Amino acid sequence: MDWSTYLNLARELAERAGELVGHEAEARQRSAVSRAYYAMYCTARDKLNIVGDFNPPCGSDHIYLWKVFAEEPYRSNSVRDLGQRLRGARVQADYENFISNLPHFVQGAIMDAEELQEALDTLPL
Repeated sequence: MDWSTYLNLARELAERAGELVGHEAEARQRSAVSRAYYAMYCTARDKLNIVGDFNPPCGSDHIYLWKVFAEEPYRSNSVRDLGQRLRGARVQADYENFISNLPHFVQGAIMDAEELQEALDTLPL
């Protein structure tokens, strides 16, 4: 699976949300954040799986994944920080009843995902 297609879908959902109003627009925007996160989560996980470094304790895959990138041999605080921030946005989009300035929130999450993609692409794996 090419997980970057989820990031493309996130962009499309965010863009097309502007064509709608109300709950349908909000659902697309929230889904855009979720898809952007999972695009990066799965991309990062697969990078670690290539070298056999993804062995999370049961039930903490998402937290563990981003912490691994701050350790040797990766030492990429930017990957860790962007991943954790994007995860927080995904949790908020999936579970919070209200998000102020949702369009701005969505654009920020997509920008974080794009920056994270670039950071992952530059890792020596």
